[in-house]
Amino acid sequence: MPSPRKSVKSFQSASTPLGFDTKAVDQTTPSTWGLFAVMHWLVGAILAFAILSPIGYHVSAIYRYNLALKWNGWFNINPKNKDRFAPGKEMLPANYFFLFFAIPVFAAAVLFSLSKAHFRAGVSHWLHVKPRFLHRLVSVGEILFVLIAVVGNILVFYHSYTFQSTLKKPVLRVVSIALGFSGLYNMVFLALPATRHSFWMEWLNLPWARAVKYHRWFGVATIVMFFVHFVIFFVQFANTDTLADELLPCFNCDIRFENSQGKDAWINVFGELSLLFMLIMGATSFPYVRRHYYATFK
Repeated sequence: MPSPRKSVKSFQSASTPLGFDTKAVDQTTPSTWGLFAVMHWLVGAILAFAILSPIGYHVSAIYRYNLALKWNGWFNINPKNKDRFAPGKEMLPANYFFLFFAIPVFAAAVLFSLSKAHFRAGVSHWLHVKPRFLHRLVSVGEILFVLIAVVGNILVFYHSYTFQSTLKKPVLRVVSIALGFSGLYNMVFLALPATRHSFWMEWLNLPWARAVKYHRWFGVATIVMFFVHFVIFFVQFANTDTLADELLPCFNCDIRFENSQGKDAWINVFGELSLLFMLIMGATSFPYVRRHYYATFK
């Protein structure tokens, strides 16, 4: 004899109190939905501004001959003191990136946290499209990434090269310094694609597995630029027979003044150490090391 069965409806009163609708209801009204939509796209606009702001630091008309001069009074900088390490000048770059990068990114994070539960318009489906005219080998997102990275590096290199040329430095030295600034530009965005739960990637609706590819590209470009930057300086110091003076630390030198031998030597030493550890990280990031010695890579 088959056991008696009761319908699901017979358990309705026991499982759900009377007066409650079992269907999910969207509490977002049309007016608030429009507000959250504006907030969502404002996040995208702020992130675009944050990508462009590091380039503006290298444009003399924006930073060196405009904002930096206006901020001299903020940090009691003597405008007649042209020394690179004049008191207070160390605050100018920090102030620029705080106002035009850190604060916008923080504001975008707050806006996104408020709007993401009410409005989501991910663009990843469009970024993942592979154009037919490129034989579907690369996606739209990869093309945009390459364009942004290449154009940004060209602008940073050009403006850095132009400014350093006005200081009557040798061409190879100017090229090396410009490559160093281009590497710093890449480092601004190096960690973002590799950060799990980054709101940048969440706004684009890009999963970490796809975003980490851009981290690798930025990493390779950064290491190559810094390595070439070092090689050019190494060759220049070797040609002038100043390798020991420029690349080894000087413990009994006066480092209080600009362009002093001791200060330049210590700056170079810290750069060498940074490059060394970056090369070590790059070596441990090869696929073979990651797969067979993951603890070392991590």
